This record gives sequence, structure tokens and C-alpha cells, in this order.
Amino acid sequence: MNRFFLSLMLGAALIAPSAIIADDQDHDRHHYYYDREHKKHEWNDNEDRAWRKYEEEKHMTHVEFEKASHKVQYDYWKWRADHPDAP
Repeated sequence: MNRFFLSLMLGAALIAPSAIIADDQDHDRHHYYYDREHKKHEWNDNEDRAWRKYEEEKHMTHVEFEKASHKVQYDYWKWRADHPDAP
């Protein structure tokens, strides 16, 4: 019985790192942002298209959202609330 338990523990120790790596890779696909009202927003292809539309309407040079200033990000989320159907 002791040998079975040790084998089980060894197996779990060998499998655990691969589960952690798989979970970490999954986080790379999902980016979340919180606005000042602490609303959670998932960044996806649709949100990226809306961001580019916002930049176009505001005559801004394209900058990746995460590199934009906090004020610009805040203004974007306000704009986004008024444009829920933006692409």
C-alpha cells in the first residue's frame, strides 16, 4: 500500500507542472481590463476593432491599447459605453 501511495504522489508531482503550464498559456489568450468604475472588459478581436474605430473617430495615430495613457483608456471606455454596437 505504501508503494502504491508513493507511486501516486510521484505521478502527481510529474503531471502538475504540465497542468500549470497549460493554464498559463490559456491566460495569454485572454486579456482583461478594468475601467475606473471597476467594470471588467475582455479584450478580443471585436474590442480591437472598436478600439481602431475609436482611434479613427478621434483622429489618433494607432497605438496598442495597453500602451495608451490611462486617460486615453478611460476616455475609450466612456466612448465604448456610448457605442455598444461598435464593431
